[in-house]
Amino acid sequence: MIIIDELGTGTDPEQGGALSCSILRRLNQIGTIALVSTHLGMLKAFAHSEPGMINSAMEMEEANVNGVTAYKPTYKLLIGEPGTSHALEIAGSLGLQVDIIREARSFITDEDAAIESLIAELKQKTRELDSRLKETERMKEEAEELRLQLKGELSKIKSLKKDAYSRALSEAEEVVRKAKKEALDIINVIKKSRPSEAGEAVKVLNRKHIEIQRLKEQHSTEDTRALNEVKEGQHVFIKSLGIHGTVNSINEKSRRCTLLVDGKEIVVPLAELWGPQIEPDDQLVSANRGERPCAPADISIDVEIDQELNVVGQRVDPSLSLIERFLNDAVLSGLKEVKIIHGIGAGILSRAVRDYLKGHPLVESLRPGNEEEGGDGVTVITL
Repeated sequence: MIIIDELGTGTDPEQGGALSCSILRRLNQIGTIALVSTHLGMLKAFAHSEPGMINSAMEMEEANVNGVTAYKPTYKLLIGEPGTSHALEIAGSLGLQVDIIREARSFITDEDAAIESLIAELKQKTRELDSRLKETERMKEEAEELRLQLKGELSKIKSLKKDAYSRALSEAEEVVRKAKKEALDIINVIKKSRPSEAGEAVKVLNRKHIEIQRLKEQHSTEDTRALNEVKEGQHVFIKSLGIHGTVNSINEKSRRCTLLVDGKEIVVPLAELWGPQIEPDDQLVSANRGERPCAPADISIDVEIDQELNVVGQRVDPSLSLIERFLNDAVLSGLKEVKIIHGIGAGILSRAVRDYLKGHPLVESLRPGNEEEGGDGVTVITL
């Protein structure tokens, strides 16, 4: 290891610098570790471009004292950037006249000025890179902190979801348990009742059945039951109504199908159909094994529904969706005649409603309301 202090001084700076460069290259070629101090700009520029060499400098802190720029040592070694000799600035801080310093600057050669400019530029770029590195590290730490925070939140959400699902299943099991007990009580009533009383008991049983289906639909995931393909004769679950039915016919153009539910036809969009929530063989049966189901086809599912639907002021598409659901509920409730209140206005909604009803498979006939029913702002439907 060779240590040289102020290599190339004591002679002409240009020749001393050239000789120093040659000596350093030879030391590098033979594998010597060398630590060299210098004030020669040529030597600093050489070390910057020569493979196997690197500049370093002792940091100087700039300060302003009574309007004069001064430099103080920080005793911190900066690896990778050359140092600058602040001779003129230090001379000024020591009291040398300003005009002497100004004249001294005029004697600096273009080559020396270029080297000093290069050194200053390198220092500036080094400071910028250091600043960017610090900012990058800060952002990296923030990103890691955010990642850990999100990971914790996700874990918490998964835990809450699992707990909620577990509670929902427990609640559903309790409802089903109670419903089973009530169903057995109702079956016993049916065994001992007259036909009219039995019919009312069957309605109650059907209502319990619907409640259970809707509860099961509420606590299940759609992607495991939604149907990609629907066929005639298929047993399906109607999501919006919470009941089962059998596909009677399919209209691919309108993306709707006709379903048979308890002996009555209803029409629903294909998107409303899911896989069965329970198998067809699990449907309610009569108390006496081997007999026909206790819910005869002419007993409606007990759905509470008004005989009229008001869509005044609504847009066409939402109105037609409401009407379709209303017609299905009306059929299931055993209603024969219902009213749609759409108003008159500009006639857009009323025309759309009547055009829709004219081609609807659940509608037998329709007419404008009479004076007592609301006139042309009402459409009366026979199902």
